Amino acid sequence: SVTYRFIAGGRTAFLSQNLREILEIGATMRFPVDTREPYMAISLANEKRFGIDGIWYKGGIDARIWPFLSLRFGLMIQSETEVVAPRFGFGLISDVVELDYALSFNDDLYERFHQLTLTLHLD
Repeated sequence: SVTYRFIAGGRTAFLSQNLREILEIGATMRFPVDTREPYMAISLANEKRFGIDGIWYKGGIDARIWPFLSLRFGLMIQSETEVVAPRFGFGLISDVVELDYALSFNDDLYERFHQLTLTLHLD
C-alpha cells in the first residue's frame, strides 16, 4: 500500500508498505429487512491478523438520519492486548454517488487514519 509521512521542514515522503494478511468473517443486519432503503444497520465481525497473536472483535452501527446522510460508529477490540479503537464516520448518499468519510484516532495502532471513499452507483 502507499503511505505518506510529513517530515520536519514541511516535506512530504511517499512510501510503500507490505499489507498484512488477514481473514475477516462478519455479518450485517439491516432494518427494516423488507425495504430497499434500510434506516439502520448493525455489523459484527472477527478479524485474524496472521503473524500477530489474538483476534480482533469489530462492531458498528450505521444510522440513516436523513435520506441523504448516514452517521456511523464502530469499535475494534483486541482482548489480549486490551486495545480499544473507536471509529467514526458519515456518508452522503444520492441515487448516483455516495461519499463516505471515516476516522480512527487510537495512538496505539497503525490503524490511525482518515479515509475518504467515493462510490458510483451504476444500476
